[in-house]
Amino acid sequence: MAEKKLTEEQLQKLQGFQNKAINIERSIGNLHLQLNKLIPSQMSQLEDSYEVNIKEQNDFSKELEEEYGPVSVNIQTGELTDIEK
Repeated sequence: MAEKKLTEEQLQKLQGFQNKAINIERSIGNLHLQLNKLIPSQMSQLEDSYEVNIKEQNDFSKELEEEYGPVSVNIQTGELTDIEK
């Protein structure tokens, strides 16, 4: 049986596809590594910021209650309504 072989152009084209696939796979792997580092860090920062915001809001609510007594605040208008206990 005669030996069959790709032309040099066909071989280069096939190798180009393989090299491109390897580079894409490497890029995907690198992206996954970056995401695994960044997402937890960013999530932790956001959670910390959220907790600080809640604490500051609660502290401010206490200040308002000391000044105005137990009231409900309309966040759109600033109107206060007494809360009966």
